[in-house]
Amino acid sequence: MVEFLRGLEFGENIYLVPVDDRVSQQGYSHTAVIAKRAEKGNRNLKSLFQTLIATNRVSYFGKDAKFRRENKRKFRVSPKLSHKKTILIDDVITTGSTLLEAYESVKNSGSIPLFGMTLATTANK
Repeated sequence: MVEFLRGLEFGENIYLVPVDDRVSQQGYSHTAVIAKRAEKGNRNLKSLFQTLIATNRVSYFGKDAKFRRENKRKFRVSPKLSHKKTILIDDVITTGSTLLEAYESVKNSGSIPLFGMTLATTANK
C-alpha cells in the first residue's frame, strides 16, 4: 500500500481517512496505524483521524454479507472532511460492505472519495 501511494503524484493535498479509527482494547487503531504509515513518502498525503466513526458497534466478525447489510455501520462523518479529496483506509475487506458504506457516507457529506484501500482480504466464500 505504501509503495503504491508513494508512486502516485497529486497536485494537491489528498486526505487519508481511516475507517472507524477508534482505539481498540489493544490500545491502538489498526486503520490509524495504516493511514499514518501510508502518508510517508508522499508530501501531498495527510491523515485525518477520528473523522469517519461507526455509530453501530455490532461485531461483523464471522458474519455473512446478509448480516452486514442488515446491520449497517451508520457512519458519522466529521465536518473536517467537507469538500476534501479522500482515500479511505481499512484494515481488512471481507464482503466490501463496510468500505462501500464508508464511501457512500463520505460522498454524501460533500467530500470526494477517490478510492478505498485495504491491507488484507479474507477468504470469505
